[in-house]
Amino acid sequence: MAYRAVNLRKKVIASIIFISLCGIILNSSILLYFLDKQSDRVIKKDLEYAKLLAEKNIDELEHHLTHDARGITSDPAIKMNLEQRDRNYLRMELGERMEVCDVDGIQIIDSNGREFLKIGSSVLLADIPKNIPNEFKRSTIFAKSSNTLWIVAAEPIEALNGKTVAILVLSSKIGPPLLKKISREATAEIAIKYDALTEYSSNEIADFDNSRESRTVSSIKLVDFFRGLANSDLPLVTDMTQAQTSSGSKASIHIFVHPLPYYQAKLYDFLTTISVHVFLLLILIVAGYVMISNIVKPIRITAAQAKEIARGNYSHSIEYSGITELDDLVNSFNTMSDELDMKHKELEKRALTDGLTGLFNHRYFQGHLSVEFKRASRFDRALSLLIIDIDDFKRINDTFGHTVGDNALASISAIIKDSLRETDVACRIGGEEFAVILSDTDTKEAFVIAEKLRLEVASHPFEKVGRITVSLGIATYPDHAMGKESLLEAADTAMYKAKRSGKNQSVAYLEEYAEPTVRPESKAGIDGSHYIGTLGALAAAVDAKDCYTRDHSSYVAAFAALIGAALSLPIAEIEHLRIAGLLHDIGTIGIPDNILNKPGSLTDEEFDVVEMHPIIGEQILTKISLDDIVKATLYHHERLDGSGYPCGLTGEEIPLYARILAVADSFDAMTSNRPYRKALSIAEAINELRNDSTAKLDPYIVDALIRIVENDEAVRNMVNNRNDKSTSESA
Repeated sequence: MAYRAVNLRKKVIASIIFISLCGIILNSSILLYFLDKQSDRVIKKDLEYAKLLAEKNIDELEHHLTHDARGITSDPAIKMNLEQRDRNYLRMELGERMEVCDVDGIQIIDSNGREFLKIGSSVLLADIPKNIPNEFKRSTIFAKSSNTLWIVAAEPIEALNGKTVAILVLSSKIGPPLLKKISREATAEIAIKYDALTEYSSNEIADFDNSRESRTVSSIKLVDFFRGLANSDLPLVTDMTQAQTSSGSKASIHIFVHPLPYYQAKLYDFLTTISVHVFLLLILIVAGYVMISNIVKPIRITAAQAKEIARGNYSHSIEYSGITELDDLVNSFNTMSDELDMKHKELEKRALTDGLTGLFNHRYFQGHLSVEFKRASRFDRALSLLIIDIDDFKRINDTFGHTVGDNALASISAIIKDSLRETDVACRIGGEEFAVILSDTDTKEAFVIAEKLRLEVASHPFEKVGRITVSLGIATYPDHAMGKESLLEAADTAMYKAKRSGKNQSVAYLEEYAEPTVRPESKAGIDGSHYIGTLGALAAAVDAKDCYTRDHSSYVAAFAALIGAALSLPIAEIEHLRIAGLLHDIGTIGIPDNILNKPGSLTDEEFDVVEMHPIIGEQILTKISLDDIVKATLYHHERLDGSGYPCGLTGEEIPLYARILAVADSFDAMTSNRPYRKALSIAEAINELRNDSTAKLDPYIVDALIRIVENDEAVRNMVNNRNDKSTSESA
C-alpha cells in the first residue's frame, strides 16, 4: 500500500465539522418535526380555549338575561302597574332596569301576542318565534332580526292572582363588540352563524367563506411552514362548535386562528436553535483545534526527539507529555533508546576495550593519547606516558600454558587499574605490553606512580606462577618529547632501557638512551650502563639465595627512588638512586652462606666479615663510571653519629645517596621477616626510624619516607603483601 501522509489537525477538524454538520442537519430535522407538532398542539390548544371562551361568554350572556328577566318579572310594582297598564311608570322603571341590566332592549308582549311596550333596540316582534307568546313559558333563544343576531330571554309575567298576563322579553345583540371582546381574550377570531346570518369579530375574516382558504389543524402540512417563512398568504386554521341555549336554540360558533404568529415563533425557535448549533459548532471547532494542537504539539515534540534517536543519539531521552496514551509510546521509545544506547555502548566498549583484561585497547589508546596531547599542548600542561612490559612473559606461557598466562594478564590489568588515579587511563597495547596515560603529571609524579605500580605487581602472589615483575618506561611532554609519536617512542625507549638494566625497574627517559652514536667521552658511561644490567641481575641472584632477603634489593631501590622523588631530586639522580638501591648489597656475594643465613646472633669475627660487604661491592663496581652510585654502595651502612661502617663517617661526610639508602635499607629490613625475628609492623618500623633519626639516620630523609608510607596506601599494601608472601613461603 502506498504511503500517504495525513495532517492530523486538518483531519480531526474536518471530522469535527462533518460530524457537527450531520448532527445539525439531523437535529434540525428532528427539531422541525417537533416544532411543527408543538405548533399544532399550541394552535389546537388555542382553538379549544377560544371555543370554551366563546361558549362561556354566550352562556354567561344567557344566564345574565335570564336572571335579569326573573328579577324584573318578580317585582310587584311591575306587576301592579302592568295590570293598571301604566305605560309611563313601566317605561320609566324598565328604562332604569335596562341600564342596570346592560341589555339592548326590553319588550312586553301581552297575552294576545301584541307588543305592549318596547324600550331600546329590540328584536322585531315578527322575528320572535310565534310559540313563545302562546305557550307563555320561560325560554332563551337566538333570534335574527334587522340583519342582526340576538339572544333573547322570554319570562312570563304573572298577575297578583297568579295568572300570566304578559311576557317580558330581554334582548342583547351578538355582534362585533361582543365578538371582539371574546376575540381579544381568546387571541382568535370569532364568528357566530345563525339562520344564514353570520356575525364576525372583525372584517378580516368576513369573507373567509368565499375568498380565503381555511383548514383544520390536522390538515396543515410542512409546506405551510415554509410558506410562513416566506411570509406569504397562509390559510386560516378554523374550528367550530355550537352554542345552545337552555331552550335548545342553537347557533354555530366558528373559531379562526392565523398560523403566521405560530410559524414565526417556530421560525424564531428554529433559528435560535440553529444559531446555538452554529455557535456550538464554532466552539467545537475552536475546542477541537485547541485540543488537537495540544495533542499534535507533544506528538511533534516527540517526533523531533525521536529523530534525535534515529540520528544515533541513543542516550537522548524523550520527555513525557502528560498524555497517557502518548506517554506509553514515549516510554516504549525511551525503553528502546535505552536498549539501543546500552547495546551501542557495549559495541563501542567492545570496539575500544580489550576482551581479556577489560582495559582499553590499542585503538582507544591512540585516539585518547592524541586528545590528551592536544590538550596538554594547548594549555601548556604536563603529560606523562608509562609503557609497561611483563618480564619474561614468554617463559610463563611456555612453562604454564596460555590459560595461566591469560589469568596473569588479567590479574596484572586489575592491579594496574587499582593502582591508578581516576583520571589516569590504562590500555593494553600489545600481547604483554600496557600503556598508562597520565594527564597533568610531570616526570617525578609519573615515576612515583610507576614505582608503586611496579612494587604492587612484584609483591602480588600470582596463582601457579608465583612472582611476576614488570619493566616500566616513563616519558613526559614537554621534557622528553614535543610530539605524540616522539613521546610514545621515548617511553618505549625507556622501557627497553629498564629491560636491558635487569628488568623489574621503572626508568624515566634520558636523552643519552636515544643517542645513535657513541661519543668517545661517553663510551665508558655506556659500557657502564650495560655493566649495571649485569650487576643488577647478579644482585637479584644474591637476594634469591635466601627467601628472607628475596627482592630486598628491588624494594630498597624502590624506597630510595620514592624518597628521591619526595625530596624533589632531578630524575637522573632518582635513576642513580634506584640503581644504587639495586646494587647496594652486591658485596654480600663474597660473604659465606653460613654467616648470611645464620639464624642466631653473629660473633664479632663473623660481624667483621659482614662489614666487609660494602668494600667488596665497591670493588665489584669499579668499572661503573657513576661515582655517586659506587659511593652510595660503599657508605650506605654509615651513621650520622659515626657508629656505622666501614669508614665511621659522620654527618655531612656521608654522601646524600648513602644516607637515603641507609633509611630505605633500614625500613625494608625492619618490615621483612628475618631468620632471627619476625617483621615489624609499619607503625613499629616508623617508631624505630623516628628513634634513630638525628643520631643515626638523617631526620629529613626519615620524615620523607614516613610521609610516603603514611600517605600512600599502595606502599602500605606492598609492604604487607610482601610479608604475607614471605611468611607463607617460609612455612
